[in-house]
Amino acid sequence: MTPSSCLQREAEPSADPLSPAPGALVEIVIPVRNEECDLGPSVRRLRNYLVHQFPLAARITIADNGSDDGTWARARELEEEFGEVRAIRLPQPGRGGALASLMPSAASRPSARTRDGRCCR
Repeated sequence: MTPSSCLQREAEPSADPLSPAPGALVEIVIPVRNEECDLGPSVRRLRNYLVHQFPLAARITIADNGSDDGTWARARELEEEFGEVRAIRLPQPGRGGALASLMPSAASRPSARTRDGRCCR
């Protein structure tokens, strides 16, 4: 398996933006609010790890919930730049809402927890 084959790319966007990526085994949701400056470097670092070191297929979902700076524009730029990154805009601020909104779309049952120890589902 070559490093670039570790991430699954969608040929065309699905009709439902919350649907899981075809063949994705891991979906990483990054809830963000007003993270314009840090978003690009963080997503690039995560993607680099996934491409070169992570053994499973993955997709990165940026969940912008209520940003009022340039975060949404930056998320869309990253979505355009990398096929395995998608950007979702949620109107209500709050990390819990972002995770709750996106977890039902996951192809498999999540087994990860947030930094503060809460279960994602």
